[in-house]
Amino acid sequence: MFRHLGCPLHVGLLKADVASHEKPTGINGPVLITGGGPPPQFQAVPFPRSKPEMEAAILRGALKFSAGMEKPFYSLAGEPVQNKENDLDFQLPTASGTQHLDLAEIVQSMTRGGYEGAPSKFRVGDMVDNVWGVIQAKEKKYGARRRLVIHLLLYSVDWKFFLSESCIALLRLYCQRRKQHFASIAYYAPITLDEGILWPLSPIDSMSLPHIDEASLRNNVVTHGNPAAIEATPDGMGAILRLDK
Repeated sequence: MFRHLGCPLHVGLLKADVASHEKPTGINGPVLITGGGPPPQFQAVPFPRSKPEMEAAILRGALKFSAGMEKPFYSLAGEPVQNKENDLDFQLPTASGTQHLDLAEIVQSMTRGGYEGAPSKFRVGDMVDNVWGVIQAKEKKYGARRRLVIHLLLYSVDWKFFLSESCIALLRLYCQRRKQHFASIAYYAPITLDEGILWPLSPIDSMSLPHIDEASLRNNVVTHGNPAAIEATPDGMGAILRLDK
């Protein structure tokens, strides 16, 4: 549960207040496969249509994953407080005082056709440069001499924009090598509305970073398959995900 300006916040309670701020959401979700049973069933995640509800769902999933880590990522001492729009998204109560969290969605090449018209293939270097541009935009917004302790949580909600391991490796390298002043940066990929995977990007122990062939990773090409287009195998015992659909 989160608090919103001092009040309990559950996904769904803000719809009446933010209907005018509804926006398109991406498509993602697990696929239920039963050998010898019905055809594969894509279970689309019912993402919220308002920005505050979406961000509350993303943070809730990230915190759930973080709770299972050896060292929980944000070291919370209480419930996050969701701020009004046009402000830092959340206040994070910690043992060392109130810190702050800003969220940013990762998208690419959505100038035509929104999510549906975006390509499902990307060069790793292009995607990483795009994400770094998001980080730098936030960096410029808050400045290098900020007084507040600010964390940045990046996320994707559409299957076309999920970051690969090559992207994660390069972003960890760049967060360490390049200038940025966030207390932490992490990337979250939701699998369902309540669960997903959280990848810390910064800070990272330099000893834990493997040797990275930067040029090679940047030239990798990632092609995602549309989970909604999965098909049963001819014998009905499995499934096929075609990358051309």
